[in-house]
Amino acid sequence: MLLDRNLHNLIDDNIEHFSLPDIVVQLNSLMNVPNSSIEQISQLTVNRIPLSMKFSLKLFFICILATLFRPLAFAEQRFEDMANKMADSFKAPRISAEKLQSLMNKKNIIILDTREKKEFNVSHIKNAIYVGYDNFDLDDILQKIKKDSIVVAYCSVGYRSGKITQRLKEKGIDAYNLYGGLFNWNNTDKPLYSDTETKTNAIHGYDKQWGKWLTKGDVVY
Repeated sequence: MLLDRNLHNLIDDNIEHFSLPDIVVQLNSLMNVPNSSIEQISQLTVNRIPLSMKFSLKLFFICILATLFRPLAFAEQRFEDMANKMADSFKAPRISAEKLQSLMNKKNIIILDTREKKEFNVSHIKNAIYVGYDNFDLDDILQKIKKDSIVVAYCSVGYRSGKITQRLKEKGIDAYNLYGGLFNWNNTDKPLYSDTETKTNAIHGYDKQWGKWLTKGDVVY
């Protein structure tokens, strides 16, 4: 496929006097560029500039174009990649939000919220037990878990709960880390409950850097 003439002109006009703001403005004016042109743009670009700039400019074009033309798919892929990275960081089996929801009525299910108290108070999964992370007391929790219990731990995205799940597994507990954490639970329309145990749309975003992964609900910090 031939590269759109407008894109050729865009690169020709800017490559000699490279200006990121100018390129961003012009890229935004080319919203009808097909997705298949992304790699062509990057290849044309890197063939026209010094070697020292090739990687940076190629990466810049790919990021800008992917953001403009496939924002939703790009965001979903990034969240999945992040969640997988969190889940794979520990020797802790994962459980999906859908699977956990199907087990909620079982008497031997124990759900542990490993976030901080202020996060828990904003919202949490129904019947979840606050155990914290910095002040997590493994010995105390072990005394409350029966031999036939199935334990599911969660945090915002799965990092804190992954560490705690691993510790529980090392003690022989049938424990699982909630995949994607409470953020994925919320983003897939699962119910949240406030500190008064009433349904709520509020969810703690941890901080603004992590809160960007939340696509639904009323995010608070």
